[in-house]
Amino acid sequence: AAQQAAADAAVTAAAGKLAASDAPAPGKGETRVPLKRGPGVLYVPVKLDGGIEADFTVDSGASQVSLSEDVFRELVRQKKLSQSDYLGSGYAVLADGSQVPAEMYNLHSLTVGDRTLHNVTAVVARGRQGQLLLGQSFLRRFKSWSIDNHKKELVLKD
Repeated sequence: AAQQAAADAAVTAAAGKLAASDAPAPGKGETRVPLKRGPGVLYVPVKLDGGIEADFTVDSGASQVSLSEDVFRELVRQKKLSQSDYLGSGYAVLADGSQVPAEMYNLHSLTVGDRTLHNVTAVVARGRQGQLLLGQSFLRRFKSWSIDNHKKELVLKD
């Protein structure tokens, strides 16, 4: 239950502290990315800051991209994230209404399929074995996005 609650995390923070980039995705028309199915969830392969590759849960209910502490530590170890990427702190509000401390960071790039977005805000909820979520800080930058259930693909359009 705790992992599912973390998977449904949304972030709240002090006004003005966090400045996420809402720059639209660069125009490439339509991109289709094969999805992997898990128990009740869909996973998409993601590449972070040109380094780590991992499967993220597509979560339209998550306000931000969410990183697990393990992935966050690996990005720091690879020098892909540093203190200069820190945007501020706040709280992750879990599906059960509880709050946990969270920190926000700027990812220099996040790639899904052939689409690379720059300056994507991500949250790391401390003290939780958080799941990797592809949330709205990535998805909202497209004109539209959808899931083609028949073909098992994430469809990104601008």
